[in-house]
Amino acid sequence: MAREALSYTDRFFSYSIDMLCIAGFDGYFKIINPAWEKTLGWTAQELLSRPWNDFVHPDDLEATNLVKSSIAEGQTVFQFENRYRCKDGSFKWLSWNSFPNMEEQRIYSVARDITLLKDAEEKNRCIDWMVNTKETRSKETKKKNYVPEYGNLTLLNKNGLIKQSIDKTLLTDSANDYLSLLETSSAIYEKNGDYALGIFSSGWCQFMDRASRNLCETPENREALSGGKWLCHESCWTDASQKAIDQNKAFDIECNGGIHIYAVPILAGKQVIGAINFGYGDPPSDDETLHLLANKYKVDFTELKKRALSYESRPPFIIGLAKERLHSSARLIGTLIERKMAQDALKESQKSALDTARLLEGVFNAIPDILGIQDAYHRMIRYNEAGYKSLNIKEGSEKNHHCYELIGRSRPCKDCATSIVLKTKKAAQIEKYVPEWDTWFEARSYPILDEKGNITLIIEHLRDITQRKNRKKPSTP
Repeated sequence: MAREALSYTDRFFSYSIDMLCIAGFDGYFKIINPAWEKTLGWTAQELLSRPWNDFVHPDDLEATNLVKSSIAEGQTVFQFENRYRCKDGSFKWLSWNSFPNMEEQRIYSVARDITLLKDAEEKNRCIDWMVNTKETRSKETKKKNYVPEYGNLTLLNKNGLIKQSIDKTLLTDSANDYLSLLETSSAIYEKNGDYALGIFSSGWCQFMDRASRNLCETPENREALSGGKWLCHESCWTDASQKAIDQNKAFDIECNGGIHIYAVPILAGKQVIGAINFGYGDPPSDDETLHLLANKYKVDFTELKKRALSYESRPPFIIGLAKERLHSSARLIGTLIERKMAQDALKESQKSALDTARLLEGVFNAIPDILGIQDAYHRMIRYNEAGYKSLNIKEGSEKNHHCYELIGRSRPCKDCATSIVLKTKKAAQIEKYVPEWDTWFEARSYPILDEKGNITLIIEHLRDITQRKNRKKPSTP
């Protein structure tokens, strides 16, 4: 019977979906069932050969050691929760029931994976928070128009790309998309550190920023920004946003004011043009830290504590969502500026092309010789001013006519440079006499070819050489 009972116990131990174990007061597992490997991914040998604290989440070590001490003193523990590291680097939440055996110096425990339950609880807390604080957040949103006593820092930004490219209302709406979840602070910086936007939504951030501005001991904002004493600005720009710009990646820091700042670069195409950030997290609430901050910022401790305790804590899910929205806002700003830069480049290109066209038109008409542009079928497109004057025709009347038709002929001239070009696709030069005008011309024609070598246009240049020809005639005796 004893052997049969032992067999049943062994099967129960092996088949249980809960994680069963026997551990020693020395901090090592002695026996574990297969559910451990299925849940965490570690082999039994790996789990048995190392102290169990090696697998505990760093944030849970202190609580785990306290519970271990209680068990070692003979206390039974129910539903203690901590996180264990899986072999893939992730963590699982475990709920423990543990029973000590003082004679054996052993701990008999049952652990259950409650990770899914924890995730569900977190999501429910987020839903409750968003529903229950909707009215409060709506009231807080009215603080968007807060302007610090020292003034609007964006006025120092004279010609920044972001400020010049995007309307302030659009920038503000973009920032409020994530600030509506946090009610802290946000800044959008140009690449050189100038402010394109600054918003303070929480009493804590307003108070700390104002206090650190007073540390600068100068009425000039530009001087204060560069002095190194404006602690909130140093965190927001130097420690977070400037690094995000320089290294083209997100930065998450603990700021001088006791909360955190998350900053991401803004890219237009592949070019970093600025950064966007927000403050997040609960202000410190313990007296020791608040005293240090009060001394650092030279403010009243009681007032500082009052503001710290008035901040409504945000669930981690909300902070994560706000970070996603911050990245979306950075992409939106970058896309809008990239589009604006493309439009400006196109306008500049069009203006340059128009200026070039005007220059060429001026040169074209300033030449005293006859210049004509013909198509590949020997038909006229236009003349310069000298051409219209010589032919005594109005601009436009030459179109779709052959040049010889404009001087009253029905067929091409016997000597024609353009005809040579149409046959050879090469420039041609001849001298010819035009009896209708009693004039000798030096005629030059130049082909314009496309990428396949086909003629698209022909430029004809006629220069009056009558006087030169007459000088060569033998004098009459």
